[in-house]
Amino acid sequence: MKKQIKRLLIALFLSFIPLFINQSNAQTGWSNQYSGTYNDLWCVTFLNEYVGYAVGESGTIIKTINGGINWVPQLSGTNDTLFCVNFINENTGTVVGKNGAIIRTTDGGNNWFPQSSCTPNTLKSVHFINANTGILVGYGGKTMKTTNGGVNWYCYCTGIGENLWSVFLLNANTGWTVGFSGTVLKTTNGGINWFHQSVNNNTAELLYVRFLNANTGIITVGIPGEVDIYTTSDGGNTWIPRDFWSPHSQRSVDFIDSDIWMMVGDEGDVFRTTDGGLTWNFLPTGIMNWLFSTSFINANTGWAVGTGGIILKTTSGAVNINPIGTEIPKRFELYQNYPNPFNPETNIKFDIPKVSNVKIIIYDNLGRMIMKLIDKNLSAGSYEVNWIAKNFTSGLYFYKIEAGDYINVKKMMLIK
Repeated sequence: MKKQIKRLLIALFLSFIPLFINQSNAQTGWSNQYSGTYNDLWCVTFLNEYVGYAVGESGTIIKTINGGINWVPQLSGTNDTLFCVNFINENTGTVVGKNGAIIRTTDGGNNWFPQSSCTPNTLKSVHFINANTGILVGYGGKTMKTTNGGVNWYCYCTGIGENLWSVFLLNANTGWTVGFSGTVLKTTNGGINWFHQSVNNNTAELLYVRFLNANTGIITVGIPGEVDIYTTSDGGNTWIPRDFWSPHSQRSVDFIDSDIWMMVGDEGDVFRTTDGGLTWNFLPTGIMNWLFSTSFINANTGWAVGTGGIILKTTSGAVNINPIGTEIPKRFELYQNYPNPFNPETNIKFDIPKVSNVKIIIYDNLGRMIMKLIDKNLSAGSYEVNWIAKNFTSGLYFYKIEAGDYINVKKMMLIK
């Protein structure tokens, strides 16, 4: 209960921060791209560093062929809100949305044509594994499957009436879908039958599911209480609750590899993990829009979309580590952060006299690790890293450096 109250207080504080959209903010590592629309954008996908699509309100479909420098509207043929876009190659893609809307292109978005749906319910998510085979899910526990590219869609019973928000297929047989009231369903026969998996919380709003392989997966949680996300390492037989101190709903995740994952959510939240979901680092975006979807093509380059037609792009994808000066330090050193006290950001300077694996970790006043700012090999030199603590409460924090055999800890004070 105390933790839930704390989250509400953090969220209340953040709600009074005005919405700023910085057209090019090098400090945050994210830049705003002009989408040409103020409609909310619910989903984005990139096929490579140049070609991408985003969909949203009022039948919005926009496409870029130059990495987002220009976004061009496409004729969707519908005014329904579109919630998900899924491409299996540069030509073939499917979009789903309200009122059972299903539209498809086979020529890279030049033409979109509707497909017949077996439900009038809102459809929230679609995933194809090849040009022919795909599954989509939506409100009222509806799941639909095609094996001929959407010429025919067949409804299958999940045995529940809860709204389903996300679906992911690992292969032709194995997939997962999640939704309200803690619903997690898995299929092992291509969506014909679904069986329950438990996250030990029958009230959570589960918004997104994604798997890296047959074992490793993640589920994001809407309106978090004690849990922000769930992860699994055994194909969903066991879902482990994880909390990383965000008061907001997390909406979408993209895997870069087994260690590096990116996640976006409400109030401009972007988080990155470099250890397979064990710890998460907050990455500042400079905006307060809700972010509904993200798509990364490598560890550095990715996009996020959300309310008000916002499209963000990053080519850094990580916390900025800035070299200071050119002299090689004579010894390891961790300096006092500045400013201190701070609100909401501070700088941490450190010296390393030789190539080292450097870790800088933030702890709360109970000694719990809350963020890993750095975990990488660095050349000899002096460095500075910036910590933006907008999602953390006032109080005493500790930061620790581990570099070779050198370990040091210092205190800092966040005051809001």
